[in-house]
Amino acid sequence: MKRSAGSLKRIGCILVLLALILCAACGRREAPAGTQTPAQTQTPAQEPEQPQEADTKPGGQETPGENAQPDGTDTETGADTQPETERVTESETLPQAVYTPDDKTVYSTTTLNVRAGDSTDTEKLGKFTRGQKVHQLAVGDNGWVRIEYNGQTAYVAGQYLSETEPETEAYAPAGRDVVIHGSGNGQLIVIDPGHQRHANKEQEPIGPGASETKKKVTAGTTGAGTGIEESEMVLQVGLKLRDALVSAGYRVIMVRESQDVDLSNVERAKIANDNHADAFLRLHGNATDSSSVRGANPIIMTKKNPYNASLHDASYRLAQCVIEEYCDATGIKNRGVKEADTYSGINWSEVPVILFEMGFMSNPEEDRLLNDPSFQDRMVKGIVNGLNRYFAGN
Repeated sequence: MKRSAGSLKRIGCILVLLALILCAACGRREAPAGTQTPAQTQTPAQEPEQPQEADTKPGGQETPGENAQPDGTDTETGADTQPETERVTESETLPQAVYTPDDKTVYSTTTLNVRAGDSTDTEKLGKFTRGQKVHQLAVGDNGWVRIEYNGQTAYVAGQYLSETEPETEAYAPAGRDVVIHGSGNGQLIVIDPGHQRHANKEQEPIGPGASETKKKVTAGTTGAGTGIEESEMVLQVGLKLRDALVSAGYRVIMVRESQDVDLSNVERAKIANDNHADAFLRLHGNATDSSSVRGANPIIMTKKNPYNASLHDASYRLAQCVIEEYCDATGIKNRGVKEADTYSGINWSEVPVILFEMGFMSNPEEDRLLNDPSFQDRMVKGIVNGLNRYFAGN
């Protein structure tokens, strides 16, 4: 049968239309379950997070500031100063680092954070300062080193360790020498035997940026029972405390080791700050108009201190540990922890600090105890026990 040209043309159009419908249906067919399109595929992290360089970041950028610690935590604010990195999703798994045993003693070459894991996202357990001994256990292929720290396993950035002990220099006010006594992994304690032989009545700000001022340093009180100056008594206790702490494995800086100094309260706090002290102890003797008042108490900042309120909780725990152990060792009355924002030596501190009133020199009986060499040994024992308890987290 012959068909007309028009009929053949209509049949061709129908076939083309059917072909287009079939192609469209194939394009809309759903992909198999669990399959992602190229645009949806997630890019896994290329490598585990690496410790940042101390002075520069990749690409030659400067670090946030001179106070930034090697793993990126600012020593003043505690804020993470590293740029935000790509976060791993639940469906991704980073490769586990391989650690090669390498047990030996090495040294920290700078102020170095100690972490609970090999990442800056893990808990900060403490820090090493320049020149401290580090018990290395193993070296990871991710730039971190496994160490022993206070009886537990911890981690530090490996590029800041050295087999050679670096020279250590303590910060000191102009014209003065400051020595770090002791070595090893012990925490750094700065002891400030309060006052000095002669007062300095010049004024200095009560806190950073404050318009209110106070005398730079006073001479202190005089014992009602012994006639001994407060500045002399606290120096005797401070020197004994230094030796006891070094024997216990701590490192110690003495703000002063003689009566003939001229150091303001701001300068004393700066010694603790610039040497990154783990605790700042300011030793004092108390006095009042009544000769019957007795007892010891530490003083710290309030929770609303305009200069360093963030240190309140750590300072409070330090104060509690010290006063309780001190009173247990000596039998001196525990007057509790006091809080005030009027002490420049506290307000200028950037580390946990207590002003420790060890007893009343205006009480003749208590004054004689505070100046008795054998009783001073008990005082020192109590303070050391308090520091041990504080750093043990008890």
